[in-house]
Amino acid sequence: MVIGRIGRVSPFRTEAASFSPATRIAVFAPVLAVMAVGVRARYYPDSVEPWHAPKSAHTRVLAYGKVLSETDDIISQATWQIDEKRTKEAAMTWIGAAKDGTLKPLTPTFYTDTTMEGPKIEVERAVARISGSLMTFSEQAREKGNADKAVEYALMAYRMSEITRTGDLTTLATGSSRQRRAMYALAAVLPKASEKWRTEAKTVIEGNRTPIVPTVEVTLSQREDWGERYRMEPLPDATREMLVKSAMAKPEDPQASIGELKQKLSQVEDKLGAEVVFNAGRAITNEWSFEIARRKAAQTLQGS
Repeated sequence: MVIGRIGRVSPFRTEAASFSPATRIAVFAPVLAVMAVGVRARYYPDSVEPWHAPKSAHTRVLAYGKVLSETDDIISQATWQIDEKRTKEAAMTWIGAAKDGTLKPLTPTFYTDTTMEGPKIEVERAVARISGSLMTFSEQAREKGNADKAVEYALMAYRMSEITRTGDLTTLATGSSRQRRAMYALAAVLPKASEKWRTEAKTVIEGNRTPIVPTVEVTLSQREDWGERYRMEPLPDATREMLVKSAMAKPEDPQASIGELKQKLSQVEDKLGAEVVFNAGRAITNEWSFEIARRKAAQTLQGS
């Protein structure tokens, strides 16, 4: 899909040819929305066209532009030139903006809004880049024996990933995966951390998370809109119900449940809808994998 890739530049770009993430959101999204008028009927049904989301959804995405602009120099750092102090400051900017309501949760949409370069992609890339750097700093601190610093960075990475986690099926899967990594990092260092940071970690480990059910339900519904437009067979009721019930479940044995769900999904014959079924399944199983890591961190916390 060419439309979704306008404004994307190579990672080997020169400075003169580059566009910042904030610029791409602020400039290209509105322009592409106009360009898409003549082709949206060919490519997307109304409910899943990234450039034709409700105006309120675009406003929410555009609200991220200021924070993207403020932290663009950190987001654009080369892997071998990551600055710890400035990355921490950038993360605090994002986390603070999410906490005070400047950054509101992005409205859940069909998974292609991220995978096909929808407006949210720049936001997700920024979150992934910063949270990944924070986890690197956490691991480096652990290796140096600085447990408090390791906990601090792992918690920041967790909170960064929460900002975009419920945006679509793709971000559900990647967000839970990043947060799982943070939980395992906490489990490794909490016994050596100070009381202050154990208390801070407890707030996150035992805190409530935004459930994945609304995103799963919305995306499956929008997949049906897509299927109806292109005369695809609808998702079998049994498959839809299985995915929604799985998203609602809190299994006692997450590892066993992961295996069972994967086995069920491997037998799904809905070939035309297989991709969305796979993405929903991946989001759910990654959430359960996160729960395994969270329980491990909780056990470590109780024993420390």
